[in-house]
Amino acid sequence: MPVVVPLVAAAAGYGVSAAIGGGILGALAGGIISTGISQIGGGAFAKKPKAAAATSLAEQASGLSTVVRSAVASHKVVYGTTKVSGVLVHVATSDSLASNGNFDPKANKLLHMVIALAGHPVEEIGDVYFNDALVPLDGGGRATVAPYLYDGAPYAIVKKYLGAVDQPADAQMVADVPGWTPNHRLRGIAYVYVLLQYNQNVFPNGIPNVSAVVKGKNDVYDPRTASRSWTANAALCARDYLTSVDGAGQPYGFGCDADEVADDYFSAAANVSDEAVPLSTGGSQARYTCDGVVDTAAAPLDNLQDLLTACAGTVTYVQGMFRLHAAAYDAPSGTVTADMLAGPVKATKGVARKESFNAVKGTYIAPDKLWTATDFPPVANSTYRTEDDGEEVFKDLELPFTKHSEAAQRIAKITLEKSRQGITAEMPLTHAALQFAVFDTVYVDDAQLGWADKVFRVMKVATTGTGPITLSLQEESAASYDWNGGEATTLDPAPDTNLPDPFSVPAPGVPSVQEVKYATRPGAGVKVKAVVAWGASADAFLAGYQFEYRTTGTTDWTVLPRTADTAAEIIDVAPGRYDFRVKAVNGFSVSSPYATLSNKEIVGLGDRPADIAGLTMQAISSVAFLQWALPPDLDVTEGGQVLIRHSEAVTGATWAESYTFADPVPGGQPFAAVPLKEGTYLLKAEDSSGLQSVNATAVSTKNASVFAFTNLATVQEDATFPGTHAGTVATDGVLKLAGAMNIDDVPDFDAIATFDATGGALAAGTYTFATGIDLGSVTRARLETSLALLTVNVNDKVDSRTGMVDDWLDFDGTVAGGSVDAWVEARETDDDPAGTPVWKEWKRLAVGDYTCRAFQFRGQLRSYDPSYNVHVTRLRVTAKEVT
Repeated sequence: MPVVVPLVAAAAGYGVSAAIGGGILGALAGGIISTGISQIGGGAFAKKPKAAAATSLAEQASGLSTVVRSAVASHKVVYGTTKVSGVLVHVATSDSLASNGNFDPKANKLLHMVIALAGHPVEEIGDVYFNDALVPLDGGGRATVAPYLYDGAPYAIVKKYLGAVDQPADAQMVADVPGWTPNHRLRGIAYVYVLLQYNQNVFPNGIPNVSAVVKGKNDVYDPRTASRSWTANAALCARDYLTSVDGAGQPYGFGCDADEVADDYFSAAANVSDEAVPLSTGGSQARYTCDGVVDTAAAPLDNLQDLLTACAGTVTYVQGMFRLHAAAYDAPSGTVTADMLAGPVKATKGVARKESFNAVKGTYIAPDKLWTATDFPPVANSTYRTEDDGEEVFKDLELPFTKHSEAAQRIAKITLEKSRQGITAEMPLTHAALQFAVFDTVYVDDAQLGWADKVFRVMKVATTGTGPITLSLQEESAASYDWNGGEATTLDPAPDTNLPDPFSVPAPGVPSVQEVKYATRPGAGVKVKAVVAWGASADAFLAGYQFEYRTTGTTDWTVLPRTADTAAEIIDVAPGRYDFRVKAVNGFSVSSPYATLSNKEIVGLGDRPADIAGLTMQAISSVAFLQWALPPDLDVTEGGQVLIRHSEAVTGATWAESYTFADPVPGGQPFAAVPLKEGTYLLKAEDSSGLQSVNATAVSTKNASVFAFTNLATVQEDATFPGTHAGTVATDGVLKLAGAMNIDDVPDFDAIATFDATGGALAAGTYTFATGIDLGSVTRARLETSLALLTVNVNDKVDSRTGMVDDWLDFDGTVAGGSVDAWVEARETDDDPAGTPVWKEWKRLAVGDYTCRAFQFRGQLRSYDPSYNVHVTRLRVTAKEVT
């Protein structure tokens, strides 16, 4: 006989709900349950005595994974997959194995344990744990790793039995386990047989606690396919608990007959449970799964409520049949209109403050934490917190049949959102209300309350005699079940009324972004900030703006403090692409839609500085005094420099044909004094990141007076360059850097176009002049260099370039000025150069006055990109008389 007495008035309905709603929902559910007890057989709801009930999910999880030693123990029903231990139904010791099939006979004691894991057949017994440490086993159940594999011998064996209703006693156990006979079949009981061989090194802490991951009940009925199998579908597991009986015909829980279960409702709930929900880490999971253990020692109602937490569901009892409603939005089954009213409507807005909460935290069973009760990330709503005067109020939620963090968060979000649907109503209606049942959703039209097709859920149907039918209603919203919607903070998704809404806030203008460089402190370097501005919102009750930004392609937004200004700054912003958005918030904490600017590029310090402006030259004696406007780029004046090069061409000079003439000057110094030399001075700005201005700024000496001197001697190395080469070569009247690759390393000899360019140009080379200058005695003389060069691209296709792209000065592969350089160095002595002179150190030479006897010279060639080579076509030094 089933426990439930299916005698309920046709118009009445009662619900059993997982107590997760809190507030009004929780209160109504409790009232429904207590009402149902008087109409449904009390045995299903009576509390069964049991030892010291666990007080938290953590204690329950720990207890389920611990071996129980008891002469009388309740059956455990395993649904889905979870880690469990069980009752020690037999324990014995022996000195050896009669079968001698697993261990060599030894004098050490052997311990035999039989542990029942579930009171029914199961689909699979998986990983086995000793004291919460995984014990890998081979196909025969032998431990394969230390410490239980010791000196090459297994000191632990675990054999698994799935609890088939016709399973025989294991012959080897009958032979080896004292007191175990062929009649010990444990039919319908899933268990493990554990054999341990004592060794102090293997078991220093004594007998381990044994547990296993069990894929549970394997004959759960699915009304959609009329088949039985293992499943973790939360709705089907709840149905199984309502209807199943054990091998002796005793119910696990309610013991309902098949005709007491409304399978159309359970099928619909099963479909909801099977829906695929995307995971933030990729992939998806079923919306609601049931993974845990039901203890038959608990009252069936308690177990059912625990099971329902897996789908945030409710079971109702309508017209003699149980219905299941998994947490999902249901399309309304009809409309309550004013002409159906049989009395005044009692409506209540909001939940009592002591029952209200704006955040949910709690625990679930985490497989990656050894199947222990673990906190899931809290689900909170800042809008609700603001409504609660800024106080964060948590509700604690325990989910004993949920094993995934995101599933727990989804259920927590439903709990939170439904709790904030605070409008309840009691509506006395005519008998037209007989079309509605408990937990149906309905539209309600009431112009006086501002309700037009407002959705409510029927929480109770009541009638007295021939009087009106009273529907107890609670506000409902589809958004409460939308996980994607729950990711973002939203206002109440079910507006309380369709009367004119004073809380509609116009959006601000679309943000615009300007990059601004700034110095963190004088001389400490330059950074970039993004200055974001937007148009003001037209809202008359505006309180401020909330500005947010993120890197394009990511999900998390960085939220800046709320501001009353129409601008915000992002300090030290890294280069990249960003999304920006801003919303207006009024004095009621109501937000506008976001105004968004997407995929905006922030260049940062990666932009080239401006060209040098206002360059002038004044010749003073033998000095050229160069002046220019202070560069406008902060990363030039702070940590940058100005480059000075020279070309002997008076007109038409280019950066690519010039060479470094003087040391760079600090970017904040808008002047330089350099030797006066006929030709053209060319300047570029270089910022702290090494980026140069695009164009060189030039000034020539054609209108300047360059003093005439008498030549004393000239050393001319062009066009044969007979001196000593170190990393340089001379061909066809050109001195240049040698190729970077050795001939022996060339992969395709026939493909070589230019030998000296193979592998790109070397980075540096030194050419030592064949001859120096001997003035015959210590004399005062002026030295002047005459140097002409070209920048040549040895790899004229971008695909052929070998340098790092980030280092290219010119991406297009054309001639890149500044990619090469050359200069002359000189050293002097007062001694006879034909003897054993003492030479001073080498110094860069452009123009200089010296007092000495003799000089030696060398040329330095440089390439800052292996795709470019420097071609020196003129290389001379002249000593002139200084009067």
